[in-house]
Amino acid sequence: MKLSNLLLIASAFVATQSIAKPTVYLPLGIDAHLESQLDRMFVLTRGTPMHKPYALSEVDIALKQVKSKDSQLYRYLVSELKRYRGDDKISRYGLRTTVSTGDEMPIANQRGLTSDEYAQGFFEGIWRPNDFMLAQVGVDYRVKEQDLVAYNSTLSMAAANLQLDLGYKDHWYSPFKNSAQIMSNNAQMPMSVSLSTVVPMNNWWNLDFDLFYTRLDEVKEGIQYQGEWHDGSPELVGMHGSIEPLQGWKLGFNRVMQFGGGPRKTDLSDIFKAFFDPSGNDNADGDLSTDDEFGDQMISFTSSVYFDWGMPMEIYAEYGAEDTLHKSNFKFGNQTISFGTYLPKLTRNSSLRYEYNKWNTQWYVHHLYRNGNTNEGFSFGHFGADNRNFGDGVPADVHTLNFDYFESVLSSWQFKASTQSNDSEEYQRAYSLSLTNSRKVGDYRVETSLTGGKNVYDEDYGYLSVTMFW
Repeated sequence: MKLSNLLLIASAFVATQSIAKPTVYLPLGIDAHLESQLDRMFVLTRGTPMHKPYALSEVDIALKQVKSKDSQLYRYLVSELKRYRGDDKISRYGLRTTVSTGDEMPIANQRGLTSDEYAQGFFEGIWRPNDFMLAQVGVDYRVKEQDLVAYNSTLSMAAANLQLDLGYKDHWYSPFKNSAQIMSNNAQMPMSVSLSTVVPMNNWWNLDFDLFYTRLDEVKEGIQYQGEWHDGSPELVGMHGSIEPLQGWKLGFNRVMQFGGGPRKTDLSDIFKAFFDPSGNDNADGDLSTDDEFGDQMISFTSSVYFDWGMPMEIYAEYGAEDTLHKSNFKFGNQTISFGTYLPKLTRNSSLRYEYNKWNTQWYVHHLYRNGNTNEGFSFGHFGADNRNFGDGVPADVHTLNFDYFESVLSSWQFKASTQSNDSEEYQRAYSLSLTNSRKVGDYRVETSLTGGKNVYDEDYGYLSVTMFW
């Protein structure tokens, strides 16, 4: 049995259970100002969720708590989130134009977007035909590429505290703001089926989970089997789970498994075997040939803690691996480590965030899959994997600093600086600087962003974008 079939059976089960209202997901990587204000709200109340997109049901819990701590922030979010409430409404339109100079660059965490895309149009809407079903639409039309990219476009059903989503749902498995090591929205992803909690289960240490299955887009001669390269669409399973054993302290577990495609056949039992015994199913040796390998797996463990000792603060970290070591399921090879800290109120009107990521060799590449852990040429993990020669599993480290200044709850300036160093003489240290202003102009939100820097090949680039939402 395929995992996709199992999830579809789950949908039939969900449909027969007690009625529950499915939650709306807030768009990821679309509205910089709204996301920044949501980040502040979470750290002021219950801590940042360990995965995204943010569910409106979980946002509402935090909203009740922030009312007494920051009444202006509360009023802004109540007003702004009205667009995602109701039974039948258009949530938002948007237009963006971009001019660029120098080398074409991939834009981090924008579903396969590059800096030479000169015009985009956005549309979002929701429709609830009844109390236990929800249709949500989000699309980004890219004029140069003539490509319609869907995000948060799902048909959802809910029962009790479970929600099943069919369609184009983003998956971001990390508490980090600027990157996610094993699953992010950096690449444009195909349609998926997913099962998750509507809100964390408060009787189970606020247990929260997300499980999805999808088929990546077809790759030509990209899947190795019996000594030859074949066409096909690799399959992908992702899973996230998190708990809060103590108030303010969260622990998360993330797993992504890439397998199958072309002549490589797998079933549900193979997935379970590889999940519980990755060393015995994924590492070719004298007892296991490459044709018998399950595929490729990545794993990470995350932790975050928030507290207020005169100044609210959140500290978070991630440890992961791309492989096992010495035939042991409890020893990890090709490791990655990340840590970050966030001060949502450095001053009354500003916030500060710093994040560091480092990974060892062979991340996002694999001998069975010529294109590695990518879809349509973009890494579906950390954006830094796009800043190197394609197929080069070079180690790297990334530093990112964010400083936000809020003129009011309606207007902000966001400064971001990042550097990336690939551990090879083939590359130079890359850096990027960006400044974004977002403000209300009448009934419109206008976002202006200027970015420039040098890439890992020591080439200059820059781009200016102006976005209008209404």
